[in-house]
Amino acid sequence: MVQQQKEHSIWHGKVKKWTWLLALFWSAAFVLFHIHLQSVDFQRDFQQKIGQVQNSLYIEEQKTLSLLQSISQQYSGHLVNERNEMKIFSQGLRKNQDYVHAVGLAKLVAAKDQQSFIELRQQLGYQNYQILDNDLFTTQIKRKNPLHFLAVTQIQPKTPLNSSFIGQDLFVLPKMQQKLQQNIQQNQPFTIWFEAKHDQHPYVMVLNPVYTNEPSSLSLQQKQQQAIGVMFLMVDAQKALLTPIINRLGNSQLQVNFHLSDTQQDFSWRWNNSQASTETPYFWEIFSATILPSQDCSTCTITIQQHLPWSQIDWQKASLFGLLGLLSFLLLSMVILNILSKTQTLTEMHNRLQEILTFSQEAVVITDKNGIIQVWNPAAETLFGYKFSEVVNKSLVQLVFDHQNLNTVFDMSGKLLDLFVASKDKSFVPPKASKIEMQLKTKDQRLILAEISYSVLTVNNEPEISLFIKDITSQRENEREIRQYAYYDSLTQLENRIFFKSQVQQQIEAYPGQPFALMFMDLDGFKHVNDSLGHDIGDELLKVVANRLNHNIRGVGRQSHIARFGGDEFVLMIRNSSEENIGSVALRILDNIERTIQIESHELKVSASIGICFYPEDASDVDTLLRLADTAMYEAKATGKNTFSVYKEEMGKHLSARLQMEKHLRNAINQDELYLVYQPKINLFSGQVIGVEALLRWRNPKLGLVPPNVFIRIAEESRMIIPISEWVIENTIRQLQAWQGTEYQNLSIAVNISSNQFSHEDFIHDLARQLDGANLPRRLLEVELTESTVMTNADENIKRLQLLRHKGFDLAVDDFGTGYSSLSYLKRFPLTILKIDKSFIDGVPNDDEDMSISQAIVQLAHSLDIKVVAEGIETHAQLEFLQELGCEFGQGYFISRPLEIADLNKWLQQHGKNFYQSETYLDYLADNDNKD
Repeated sequence: MVQQQKEHSIWHGKVKKWTWLLALFWSAAFVLFHIHLQSVDFQRDFQQKIGQVQNSLYIEEQKTLSLLQSISQQYSGHLVNERNEMKIFSQGLRKNQDYVHAVGLAKLVAAKDQQSFIELRQQLGYQNYQILDNDLFTTQIKRKNPLHFLAVTQIQPKTPLNSSFIGQDLFVLPKMQQKLQQNIQQNQPFTIWFEAKHDQHPYVMVLNPVYTNEPSSLSLQQKQQQAIGVMFLMVDAQKALLTPIINRLGNSQLQVNFHLSDTQQDFSWRWNNSQASTETPYFWEIFSATILPSQDCSTCTITIQQHLPWSQIDWQKASLFGLLGLLSFLLLSMVILNILSKTQTLTEMHNRLQEILTFSQEAVVITDKNGIIQVWNPAAETLFGYKFSEVVNKSLVQLVFDHQNLNTVFDMSGKLLDLFVASKDKSFVPPKASKIEMQLKTKDQRLILAEISYSVLTVNNEPEISLFIKDITSQRENEREIRQYAYYDSLTQLENRIFFKSQVQQQIEAYPGQPFALMFMDLDGFKHVNDSLGHDIGDELLKVVANRLNHNIRGVGRQSHIARFGGDEFVLMIRNSSEENIGSVALRILDNIERTIQIESHELKVSASIGICFYPEDASDVDTLLRLADTAMYEAKATGKNTFSVYKEEMGKHLSARLQMEKHLRNAINQDELYLVYQPKINLFSGQVIGVEALLRWRNPKLGLVPPNVFIRIAEESRMIIPISEWVIENTIRQLQAWQGTEYQNLSIAVNISSNQFSHEDFIHDLARQLDGANLPRRLLEVELTESTVMTNADENIKRLQLLRHKGFDLAVDDFGTGYSSLSYLKRFPLTILKIDKSFIDGVPNDDEDMSISQAIVQLAHSLDIKVVAEGIETHAQLEFLQELGCEFGQGYFISRPLEIADLNKWLQQHGKNFYQSETYLDYLADNDNKD
């Protein structure tokens, strides 16, 4: 017995010992399990905050890109020149986005324009401005013989560090040139990441193209041609990225690693929290996540690590949990484990649902069958302005529905009524999930347009209504604005080209064969208004014309359409119109447009030319109808303007030839088809060669040598005369430079300037700058204007001519005598030379009328202290007659035909010292003496 008791005691002791050991093991396991649950919660919270950080970075990036795009679009067409404007904008932006390090502008500069661009910047006050390739970035490309630069012209704030970017060529940054080219056509912002050498920190440059004109009205090709630079924000990436991370995750046991790696650059930085030295070095678990800081940088990554230290574990709860495990170990272990498992599952489900409600971008509202609010998530609080405590157990209808329209809303097929009022019918079937748009009101009584997605679920045999509400007010307003911008002309509010064509196409498809007329109208004299009075007056004129067109067809047909096609072109589609009644409509339009238009202090008078064609008689598709009406309009212009023409088949042949020539002319400069010839001018008394006149010629491979009187007119009508004139001036200056240092360095070259170019605002200053840049005296380039150009808007031209003379240029009036100049104006013009037109020289010395006119012009010029050049001298008799009149200078075939530069140089070697002492002239005199 004693032995048995002893053995039982030993066994009991062993059981007790193992029981306590096993109990301690389970207790420790419960403690560790509770710590694990805390770790899971910490990790879930960490991952949730990581998602919020990612979302915050993307939202902030989109805000920055949208802001930059809006500002860039605003500055397109009138780029910021004032430093104060940029400074004010920079201060406002950096106050709200402190991570923006700098705001700046960079100009796209062609290599051939580099020097002139630098000089212009220096004239604007940037005395030491240069286009630089500073060693500012850790990774930058070396550019050899670049064709373009992206030079920084403005940057704010003007800190010493930021000032080092002035003049910096941004094309040294990897991928900059490629990304700019891709985004110019789309007018989209883009980003470039780099590491600055001065502090080895990452920066991101956010850029958006800037154009000569507002980009929304430009085609893809026009955007490519009119891109003039970029507006950029230089963002401190470390500050921009760390701030939302620290705001979400706190500053405890946090480590952030940034890395960028691609084929052209590789850099990284690491940041540790400020408390790292004071926190205990022992950690329970380390959590890590990798996110993309930018949607535009797929090679950028941020790795975030945060530690769960022992110090943050709730040991009191863990100990209690361990004690509970100890007490329930023997009897309830399996039950507890099962409960814990279900509890964890329910917790996760609850947290998941709570996260959906909390972070949903849409307002989520759940009500009972009577519309009494049970659930109201944070998005609902933001949308309507009510806190959950203010709305719980209250009627949703009374809170957010517009009471003035409540009856109307509830009459909508009964759907909304069924949604909020429970049916007493036992066969009640909950309506299917659906959507509806309607007006709701917020706490501050502001009405919004909402899209409501709703469904009804049966919970505990009672209907429960779930609503997902999204504010679509801005979306619908934007859609209306986009429709207005997309389909209507912003100036006249008429239909634009795209919308008009779609409406005509719909008419053709909906009513095939039903006749209508298409009228193509172009204003006569509009260009003169723009050139002489400015584009603001021209815009007001177009508005008046648009109103008169609307008034004239107001009763002609309900389905008529009017569009502004661009510039001063308008197109009308009028239904059920024959040639007879459309003619009366056209005449009424012409009469109304011809009436005097008063704009500010100006009385304007313009006319119009109208071309008309008919569907389906002339064509069956929109584009052909427009082309035929345009052809008829040109015919109306050719017959004297201020009239209309109905399309006839033979009109197309003449227009086709003209369009063919215009097409070739557009490529003439690039194809090197234009060239200059020079006709010498001599002093008629001394025989000395004083200069030459530059004359433009065009030789096309298909058209051959095209006469100047043909292609110059086409160039002026199509506005191609401006680039052609610029080409002439550039080549003239190049020839003057070639003569410098030779015996011909004092020879002047006369250049004919078109009215389009002369009326350009910057023409005079640009011309002076070009000659100064070439280091040439301005007197060597003689500006020739036709008499009609000078007399057009004479009062304004007097100021421009005086500026030309003040700049040191000689002025000549070409073709004098053909334009019936007013003497009162002529004596006010600061001219140096009058050129007698060839038509008056042809008849002398035999035609009394031509002799009288020539004599009168010479006397008039001398009375005004103006020298005279006679054009078209073809005989020795004409030369002698002009000498007797006292005409100072002359040119013509008797002296020399127009010559290409190689032949001119040979001619100058033979005649340059004195024409009268040349073998050509002496041989002529000898031959005539022998005949006598």
